[in-house]
Amino acid sequence: MDPLLDEKLDDKERKVTRAMIAHMKDDLKTSKAENRDSRQERLKKCWETGSHPLHKSITAAFGDVAEVSQQPEHFSRTLNKATTVAFGHLAQVTDEHHRSPMAQVVNIHEPQLFADMLKSYRSKETEKIEHGLSTTEVGLAVASFILGPAALTIPFAFVLSGWLALLAICLGMALMLLTAVMLGDVLEEVESRGRFDPSYGDVGELTFGEAFKPVFTVICIVEVFFVAIFFVIFIGQTLSATFGLDAEKVVWSAAALGVVVTLIPKRFFSILSVLGVFLTTVAVAAAVVSGVLLFPDRVADSQSLFGTVGLSGMLFGVSSTAVAVGDHAVFPGLYAAAQDRQCFQSGLVMGYAIFLCVVLVLCITTYAAFGVSLDAVVLTNIGEDAEGNPDGMMPNWVPVACNILLAVRTMVVIPNFMKPM
Repeated sequence: MDPLLDEKLDDKERKVTRAMIAHMKDDLKTSKAENRDSRQERLKKCWETGSHPLHKSITAAFGDVAEVSQQPEHFSRTLNKATTVAFGHLAQVTDEHHRSPMAQVVNIHEPQLFADMLKSYRSKETEKIEHGLSTTEVGLAVASFILGPAALTIPFAFVLSGWLALLAICLGMALMLLTAVMLGDVLEEVESRGRFDPSYGDVGELTFGEAFKPVFTVICIVEVFFVAIFFVIFIGQTLSATFGLDAEKVVWSAAALGVVVTLIPKRFFSILSVLGVFLTTVAVAAAVVSGVLLFPDRVADSQSLFGTVGLSGMLFGVSSTAVAVGDHAVFPGLYAAAQDRQCFQSGLVMGYAIFLCVVLVLCITTYAAFGVSLDAVVLTNIGEDAEGNPDGMMPNWVPVACNILLAVRTMVVIPNFMKPM
């Protein structure tokens, strides 16, 4: 935790700090295309002509900017604190800050001390902007998270509620996407208050008080712990059944390998995300092809609008979709890795759109082909006819290959669930 956070900001300090943070996020992006001299000249000209974005915010909080230099003892201490927090979190800390117009205005008495203080901080926001995940990379990461084994249970919702399951799937997805996008707004607010890599613990502390930080943290850790346990058990059972191995040994081996996978550098994050999406898509494609092979004469005729249960069956569609896409526990870590809130939220929309397209193709095709013969996990239907009997049209190795692909996919995403905070 940044030691400066121990110094509580009053309303004026917070107002100016937020204005600085908002400005510098934009300025950092602009300055990437400039060299040092041109950037300094641009900022100096803006400051001297009063067109600098910070003029309005500082004037609103403290009065005319010129008074900062005329009455430094009155303004300098307060403005220094706000500026230090803002620069310490967002600015690229180099010697140039000592010579910048901002540093000269707000540090009349102790410019060197202020410059030294700034140099003691590493700008995480600069690192995010220059090396953070883009919208596409965030989208692929989200798709990799949510396109997992749980997605293969969604087609069973059509057995229960018929074609109305389409509405249930869209409703479940809309609810989870809305809360995920709102989470991005919350995390940005937490970040603007000086919290690097904002977590659910920070959200709990700022919302309900410091006593709730460990409560929210524990809830998040427990959730991802059980998700990780599910993953390693899924891998163990899948591979042991496929190759006739001892399930317990495979589970422990998967857990150990999951720890090793977390050591993969972050620069390969997007590659792993693409791999995860590809592996799941191949398994989905196998189920779709198995259904398509039954067209047009061998498909089931048991499809209906309301299914075997009726409207109450839509609850399964909503809940199974929510379980599949509700990986919110790992989204704070993804937000911290993204370039900014916009990239995070746009990436969420992209990832959920990929999920929706894949799931709709899977569900519509398999329900149209198998009808109420769809199993709880659609991969079981691969190589079967509309009555659940072997059709001899799909090679026996296809279900085996799908199980292996899903096991590998699950291993690829484990690191994200082991680092939720």
